[in-house]
Amino acid sequence: MPRKKIKAKVLRNFVTATINGLITLVILLIAPLGLAAVITNTILVAIASFFSGSLTEAIMDLLSSSEIDVEVLPEERQSKTSTSIEPRRGSESLHRDDR
Repeated sequence: MPRKKIKAKVLRNFVTATINGLITLVILLIAPLGLAAVITNTILVAIASFFSGSLTEAIMDLLSSSEIDVEVLPEERQSKTSTSIEPRRGSESLHRDDR
């Protein structure tokens, strides 16, 4: 794995963790809690955001590797356009009472 790619992932996770930590800090400063609880909770949210982002990156790297074949849509659905409308199957057996 190239070194630049790793640095970009760490930087992205760090920025996400910092933003989540700042949002948590603002929310908790509004609440009537002690300063120690606010700071501790903010740091824990930032750390958890960093590691959850890192775990997500690791899962995405695993799924995007060449050894694993990930199928987003089944083969028969990939050829159809999203605007095509199929007739309902089995609707002939439904009876309507128009009274």
